[in-house]
Amino acid sequence: MRSLLIRVEQSNRRLLAVAIGLGAIVLGNASLHGEPRPSRQAPPATSGSASSAASGPATTPAVASPPGSVTSTGTDVGLPAMVRAALDSAVEYEGDGHYAACLRALAPAPWNEWNSSEVDGLPEELSAAVWRTQRACIRRARAQADKAVRAKDYPAAIASLAPLVDYVREGGFLTVDVEGAWLLSDLAVAYQRNHQYAECIELMGGTHSFEGSDTDLEKVLKAIDYNLAGCQRRLDAESAVKSGGCRISLDGAIAIVAAPRDMTPRGATAACLALVPPNTTQREDEDEACPVVTLVWKGARSAIERKELRTQPNDAFWADLLNDNDFCHGLSSIAVGTMAGKSVVRVKGNIEGHCKGFQCRLLGTLDMFYDWNGEVLTPTLDLTR
Repeated sequence: MRSLLIRVEQSNRRLLAVAIGLGAIVLGNASLHGEPRPSRQAPPATSGSASSAASGPATTPAVASPPGSVTSTGTDVGLPAMVRAALDSAVEYEGDGHYAACLRALAPAPWNEWNSSEVDGLPEELSAAVWRTQRACIRRARAQADKAVRAKDYPAAIASLAPLVDYVREGGFLTVDVEGAWLLSDLAVAYQRNHQYAECIELMGGTHSFEGSDTDLEKVLKAIDYNLAGCQRRLDAESAVKSGGCRISLDGAIAIVAAPRDMTPRGATAACLALVPPNTTQREDEDEACPVVTLVWKGARSAIERKELRTQPNDAFWADLLNDNDFCHGLSSIAVGTMAGKSVVRVKGNIEGHCKGFQCRLLGTLDMFYDWNGEVLTPTLDLTR
């Protein structure tokens, strides 16, 4: 799922509760102006870049392909030489103010897995220089974004930080260290100030875990939780999300909400949308059937009528919570709102005890908006994390 639960690995699991209440932003000193602390003991002082703040061009240059493992004459130069070449490029990019290019040059990839178990003999001094340069580029990008936020130029702050996101997430579990976590928190602030609430929420959904000591992580995780909680509140307010209010009783419904006016049948005295268990008497795959959204209304003669609403896929989303058996059994609530002038239906839930598949351990909250076009429900925003 594109958006995933923040998880704190091993010794940091006790901090999980801090990070899963995700919502929104405006943390001020605790976020943008909080001094980041390294996620591990600082390496010994050696040569390398350690600048703490600078402004630079808003655009990032195209980065040349990573140096290969052979020279132009075909001689094997080995990992240390490749790392030094990448480090030289990164330091040059840093000096020019191209911080995304700096991190890209040093980002773990098949050609430069510094910490691979198959790699031996990488000098500690070189590894320390790589780490310091990564940290310096992150901090300088944050300082640049901070300056833009103070000037209320939020698009510029986003432009400074967003290109760095892919390079602070490492490995198959998209782990972020403390420096990267502060960058994500700052970007969440900029997104919220720019009224990009969905982007703010989605940002942290793409991070599976954080690494670092409990002491280092506690402050930044609280900042992230605060920021995202604010984004969630503002998204709900902007979309006029409402739940409850139904005046019709429906036995067996998982959840029910008053239907918006444009979804209410003509002549109905009351109408509701209900998330209900599937009608298994009409299905052969009883164990595989997902809950459905049903329109329920009271007609002119007070008779209760109902209609199951169809859904159709949206190629922009690989999963559809109302039709994906891995997730749908955890759905537990339904709400309605408005986006871009159209009614939307929101279904939410959790995976505990319901989700199937290995990805379940990476998810915490199921959350998807569906657009209603008068005929079908189509996924329009996935905030699952």
